[in-house]
Amino acid sequence: MRLFLAIQVALDAHPTILISKERVFEIKYNADEVWLDFLPFFGLETKHSHFENENLFDAGIRLRYPLFEGGRVYYGYQEQIEKGHAANLEVRILEQDLIKNVKVAYINILLYEWLLKAHQTLKNQLSSLHELTVNLIKNGLVSRPNLLRVKTQLLKAETSITDYEKYVEIAKSVLLNLLNREQTQSIEVENRLEHFISKDFSLAAVLDLAFEGRSEFDLYDRELAALDHAVDKANSVYWPRITADAIYGGANYPMGYSGSGNRRMGNFEQFWGVGLSIELDFFSWAKAHKQSSQLESQKKQVELKEREFINDLALEVKKSYLTWKAAQVNLKISKELSSTAKQTYDEILADYKTGKELSEAVLETLEAVIESRKDYLKAFYDVYIAEAVLEREAGMIH
Repeated sequence: MRLFLAIQVALDAHPTILISKERVFEIKYNADEVWLDFLPFFGLETKHSHFENENLFDAGIRLRYPLFEGGRVYYGYQEQIEKGHAANLEVRILEQDLIKNVKVAYINILLYEWLLKAHQTLKNQLSSLHELTVNLIKNGLVSRPNLLRVKTQLLKAETSITDYEKYVEIAKSVLLNLLNREQTQSIEVENRLEHFISKDFSLAAVLDLAFEGRSEFDLYDRELAALDHAVDKANSVYWPRITADAIYGGANYPMGYSGSGNRRMGNFEQFWGVGLSIELDFFSWAKAHKQSSQLESQKKQVELKEREFINDLALEVKKSYLTWKAAQVNLKISKELSSTAKQTYDEILADYKTGKELSEAVLETLEAVIESRKDYLKAFYDVYIAEAVLEREAGMIH
């Protein structure tokens, strides 16, 4: 599996992303529900009663339309719109974190696979050294304790192979989890990586990118905007509610009387009416004041969270930047050390074949070769991991 495919699979299948996207739909439906309050009320009203053996019945169509509510519906709708934007930003932030985690998990698989190969190479070299030592003992060039030393190291190498096979499987399990796949499934990754950061940056430039590109800043702005609308919605109770009301229908008044006082039996007459309803709920003002105070406190909390985020972001960007630069330096040094260790081992091994060196010296230099190789591999992949982390911290994942 290529890295770009692993990222796409994770974005499509990871439960956290799917849940956050459903949250976006939920808020959209909330906004649609609030918007419906802009529509007039249209309904059928009927009433039936029985009085002195007479049936009284009336029916009508009523239309109500809110002419003015102090902005309650408008601010409620705008609040949901801002919450929807915030929810979309939360999805983006989660996706960016997931992309970084997939990259790190993918790279860790490659790292542990190469470290496993390094220990398998060590085992093969020790096996060859074991055969060489047997022959040298037969020829009287080295003593038998040399063979025991080699055999001991060979057994240790086999144990290390078992450990690194476990590390490879654990690394694969982490990636399977991010891809939302069953742990019983197998997965193979391709050893094809491209650098995530293609050019050099100064620390100041990376900090500028972070403060311009991190989606969290847009998220805080949207949260504050939603709270502003919520405050306006709570304060709408201070304004009167004006509603237009119209009704048209008919009524049966079997006990009614005409204008001259004559009784009319079973007569069904039409009626209509229009009017305005004005409501001002003074007793809700105290509640509105408390709601506004709570919302203002929530706004303050968001502002403080943003301030804390700014402080933490500067620190994390600087740490990831220094780690990235150090990884580049370590890669160059470890490559030179690996080459030097290999040359030393070849010279010691040549002397060992002639009986000039003990197996202890050979084993020490061979171990140095493997350790330097492991250091080089770690440094090599540390560069990629550092790039993935810095890319996320600087807001360069889009």
